[in-house]
Amino acid sequence: RDDDGEEKVRILTKIGPDHAGNTLLEFYRKAGASTELILVDSEVQTSMAVLPVFRNGKRGCFVNLACNDGFSADELLGR
Repeated sequence: RDDDGEEKVRILTKIGPDHAGNTLLEFYRKAGASTELILVDSEVQTSMAVLPVFRNGKRGCFVNLACNDGFSADELLGR
């Protein structure tokens, strides 16, 4: 709970110090979520997934695992 007794959303994830990571941090902060549990790792890029829907209705999926390749719960929860 925050100082007003309200429930607060907490984000637990790992990002890189890149445009995608900075965009996510800004989005979470503007939404009022706590970012104190986000690990920014200077050695990795932020993972991304792009899910386009094409004009013919078909869909695609392009994924860059980036920091998910080395992501572990112990890394975040052990801090």
